[in-house]
Amino acid sequence: MAVRELDKVIGETNKRQMTLDILRTAKRPMSTAECAQELATRHGCPGTIRAVTIIGKRLSPILSTLEKAGRVGLNREGDWAEDRIDRRLI
Repeated sequence: MAVRELDKVIGETNKRQMTLDILRTAKRPMSTAECAQELATRHGCPGTIRAVTIIGKRLSPILSTLEKAGRVGLNREGDWAEDRIDRRLI
């Protein structure tokens, strides 16, 4: 899938809200790539390495913004979790 096609598919999505929902419903902390894979799956996009990489690049600044806002955080392994989860115990 070309970058423009992928951007068209996910471009109209509220990526911030979708990312929070992905982390909220996750059973464990997730890497940026795992979040990207889940976003691709929810949109019916192919989960190719290229697509996941492109989506991951779009999600990375969103995750950083959410971290600064105190909504998500990183655990010791570098995986993201929604703030309601005690990341120290994971």
